[in-house]
Formats: sequence, C-alpha cells, structure tokens
Amino acid sequence: MFDLAMAISVIISLKELKKRYGREIGNSRVSYDTLLKTSSLTAEQQRTLQKFSYKKNWSNRTQIKMIRLVQTI
Repeated sequence: MFDLAMAISVIISLKELKKRYGREIGNSRVSYDTLLKTSSLTAEQQRTLQKFSYKKNWSNRTQIKMIRLVQTI
C-alpha cells in the first residue's frame, strides 16, 4: 500500500542529503572524510570521539555510525 506521507518524508530526506553533501549520495555511501567535514561535531568533539574510539578499540565503521547518530539527533 502506498503511503503518501512516507513518500514525502523520503523526498525531503533525499533533498537534505543532497544539500549536505552537494550531490546525490546517501549516508551509507559517503566517505569518512566527507562525513567528518559535513558533520555538526566540533573539532574538540571529533578528537574526543577518536580518543574514546582508540581506547575502546572501536572500528572505523563504529565511529562512522556514531557520527551518523549525532546527525540524526
């Protein structure tokens, strides 16, 4: 069943991603460097995340997921 509200939500989200990254690309395919440049994290927050990630032995993938989580909050 087609849900008009869901379709509108998807279109709005895609426009926001294009505005954020300057091209049509989804969060799952954006590079780590681009994600860091466009994230709302301050330089200090990025350093804290990197230090914590190193201490907890988090993978790069986990760090990316944390950055994406911050963007959605």
